Amino acid sequence: MTKQNFSVRSMRFDTSIALLLPLLIESHAGAETKDAMEGKNFCAHITNNGTGIMKGAADHRAMLETHRMERTHTLESQRMERDSRLEEHRTDRDTNISEHFTRLNERATTDVERQAVATFKSAVDAAIAARRTAIDAAITAFRAGVDSARKSHEGAISAAATTLKADADAATERARTACAAAGANAQAIRDTLRGDLKTAKGRLEATRKTLENRKNEIKSLADARKQAVDRAVADFKTAIVNAKATLEKVFQGA
Repeated sequence: MTKQNFSVRSMRFDTSIALLLPLLIESHAGAETKDAMEGKNFCAHITNNGTGIMKGAADHRAMLETHRMERTHTLESQRMERDSRLEEHRTDRDTNISEHFTRLNERATTDVERQAVATFKSAVDAAIAARRTAIDAAITAFRAGVDSARKSHEGAISAAATTLKADADAATERARTACAAAGANAQAIRDTLRGDLKTAKGRLEATRKTLENRKNEIKSLADARKQAVDRAVADFKTAIVNAKATLEKVFQGA
């Protein structure tokens, strides 16, 4: 049985979302000029920069979706390749086992021995079927668990990106409103906006840590799969040993 070493890299936090925060901060806070950073032309800059902000955020969300689709395609391709290798391996084993039974039948010279070979073949076929069923079930359960975790993971990423953009947009709008007021203090408004964006960054970081902790979920799924496969292999070996012992007794005239 070829071990199925499924990739868990698709479950890691998509670091590209982390790039969204600097993008928004630079656009919203007006980090494009020294004067804007110092607050001298902050109000004028943030008032005139709205179109660029929206386009940058939209472009980044499109990039996130592209990455998600690429990961999904890669995972599906890997699974198809592994299924193909597993099926090929099983076909080869079936051929070898069939040849082995042919040789056993050639050795059988009495009705008792021929019946013993038939009984042995039935026991082996049943053991193989049971092992394959158990292994297939373990693989299916693992993949279903991974798919569920990925769906939850991607939902959390999308929600984090949406929340981050909403927080940044709201903070920017508050800054614009403050800048429009008579006697506006551009530097104070800029500092307030920076504080709001720092708070948004903290929420994003909390989400990132939560998603990173889900690595344990994938490890648990992989451990459960391994235990199921090991148990199936052990049961198969026991069944074959018992069937072989019965067959040998007949051929040895016991």
